[in-house]
Amino acid sequence: MRHRMKAAPAGFLRRFAAPLAMRAGAILAAAFLAAAILAATVPSHPAMAATPTDYDRGAEAYRLQDYGNALRWFVIAANRGDAAAQNMIGEMYGRGEGLEQNDAEALRWFQMAAAQRNRAAETNLGIAYREGYGVAADYQRAYDWLKQAADVGHVPAYYHLGIMYEHGMLTTDDEEYWIDLYEDAAEAGYGPAQARLGHMYESGVGVERDIDDAVYWYLKAAAHGQTTAQISLAMLYLSGEGVSVDPIQAHAWLSVASFLGNRGATSLILDLTKQLTVEQVNQSQAMASDMLAKIFAPASEDGGGLQR
Repeated sequence: MRHRMKAAPAGFLRRFAAPLAMRAGAILAAAFLAAAILAATVPSHPAMAATPTDYDRGAEAYRLQDYGNALRWFVIAANRGDAAAQNMIGEMYGRGEGLEQNDAEALRWFQMAAAQRNRAAETNLGIAYREGYGVAADYQRAYDWLKQAADVGHVPAYYHLGIMYEHGMLTTDDEEYWIDLYEDAAEAGYGPAQARLGHMYESGVGVERDIDDAVYWYLKAAAHGQTTAQISLAMLYLSGEGVSVDPIQAHAWLSVASFLGNRGATSLILDLTKQLTVEQVNQSQAMASDMLAKIFAPASEDGGGLQR
């Protein structure tokens, strides 16, 4: 396994999508327990003071997927010059959370936040220029923004630079540089990079195929809420490749991914539920509730990396 760190880790924003709409009879009603556990056990924002700021209130509402109130508090904070709030408004516009999706508005808020050297906003601007979100695609400007954030150790920027090198948007004499960037981001705890490495090791893309390494990175990514990794783990638990066959674990990971908004997981779990006993499904749901309580995280001021 390759592990080469290049910079100290920075925090990152972990966000989750729409709530679960699982149904396979009354046996899946236990999924609602997961929501209750989330509300009771999710840790407070690490930066939250005894008297929460407007940003803190917005972050808490966002954590609870109360996007209307989140936006209200973020706007109040943003109008007072809070760059983290400005970035969050941009992300909400980018994903259409609590308001109509609008790339141009997202870009405008990212620019405001980046003017104050907010690293998450710089990363998001890099993504916008790379993908053409609200602006004509411009790989040089994408690189400039991502490099600016990466140079001060903002971990999501490593990953998004890696995407550019992997797909030929940028070139370098080191043909494995993109792998190094993914590994640096993954080692620093960035979920999307961990999920990507898991897929690479499972499929043998860019690295020698190694199912043990794939499981290692999928577990890391799954614990950070990456639904693609959760589904991949479920498939491995069903096939027994790299792990012992365990349909209950597979069902639990699919339950988590479904709760976090992955529609593909919802379809898969309905099929798998038919093959399990009521007792097995109940065991799975207890596991899923524990998993959700551990991985569901509030918004973080120093995140970044607009995901869609």
